Amino acid sequence: MIIILLVLFVFSLFIEGSFLFPLLPSAVIPDFLLISTVCIAFLWDEKKGALLGFAVGLIQDILFSPAIGYFALTKMLIGYLAGLMGKAIYREQIIAPVFLTFMFTFFHEGALYFLVERFIGVGFSLRWIVRLLFIPKAFIHLVFALLLYPLFYRAEQKKIASGSHHISS
Repeated sequence: MIIILLVLFVFSLFIEGSFLFPLLPSAVIPDFLLISTVCIAFLWDEKKGALLGFAVGLIQDILFSPAIGYFALTKMLIGYLAGLMGKAIYREQIIAPVFLTFMFTFFHEGALYFLVERFIGVGFSLRWIVRLLFIPKAFIHLVFALLLYPLFYRAEQKKIASGSHHISS
């Protein structure tokens, strides 16, 4: 699980901050840290999910945000909620974490839109942002969650079978 997390983390930062960014429409660049936070928090619990979300969000804030705390706050809340929902839903199935990733993408992007518009003052039409950013990004995240959740699930099952319940334990 540690190796998967590190590879996804580095890959996500590379995609977000690399030379590839100008080549791709910004609406379709997936946030692998968000996808990973939802999927992993769903497998863990709300406390570890919130901690994971805060950690990856804070690093994202430091590297890419005009202000510290926006990504950390939104990803921490998402990690907490995904972990809470993972306790109530069977983790063996793929539908719930994929659907949660889809829905949390709207929450994440909406919260960031609100924070940036209110505190920095840079705003676009909400209708335009939803149509050109939120919806395409949510569907791309859904596809990647379908691909990534089984990897996270298998890695977590191997950790449990080897005697430790989570990588953070």
